[in-house]
Amino acid sequence: MKALERIAVVTYRIPRVSFAGRLIEYDFIRANIEGIKKQRILDVGCCGSKLPIDLARQGHEVYGIDVGDYRDQKLFTFVQTDIQKMPFNDNFFDMVSCVSVLEHIGLGRYRDPIS
Repeated sequence: MKALERIAVVTYRIPRVSFAGRLIEYDFIRANIEGIKKQRILDVGCCGSKLPIDLARQGHEVYGIDVGDYRDQKLFTFVQTDIQKMPFNDNFFDMVSCVSVLEHIGLGRYRDPIS
């Protein structure tokens, strides 16, 4: 119980994240899988991101899923569908990345259903 008494509650004001902020998040992902054996990775909400391409170039087997279209890519497998209708089996992936996506799911702003 003594350890719990030392925990402070911190309130953050979260600024609007720009594309530059996303680059920091992508760097975080790259840094934390660097040196790890090649993995099967799912990138949720991948449209507009170079992250799945970068991960595929590192030798990972990459899949991307988004309600939008990911054009002109050949380095990873892209599935255009709603995340709530994922066509993959349980435990198919070793790792899932989901950068600045969860807060948008179910709002109906990206041609996804409101739920």
